Amino acid sequence: MRTESVLAEVFPAVVDRREEVTLPCDDSGGIGHVGWNGYVPTADRDRVAAFYRERVPASGWTPRLEVDDPGSSEIHTTRHCYTADRHPGVALRVDLWGNPREPTTLVSLDLEFSSTGLDCPGE
Repeated sequence: MRTESVLAEVFPAVVDRREEVTLPCDDSGGIGHVGWNGYVPTADRDRVAAFYRERVPASGWTPRLEVDDPGSSEIHTTRHCYTADRHPGVALRVDLWGNPREPTTLVSLDLEFSSTGLDCPGE
């Protein structure tokens, strides 16, 4: 899964990008992760969401869920969830998370999987 092409889709302003790989184990609910996270300027948040809204489906992933929750004045969360026929039981999550008053927002692309298979919430 580390070679999945969608993981190479990186918004140009992402800084401090770190790859993450976690194998499924009991203490993580049996869920494994392959992906990366980094930071973007909070002012680019809407452009980042639009970038992934376009690029991820172009890589063969089907949108299943999009949640944009401005929440309190402290945290604004955006989550997009996708699936792909070529990866049954795998969910791709694109998350933006941060305080709108802070200069940067966390962005992550994360393939989640388990031995029993995963789907997007609400499916």
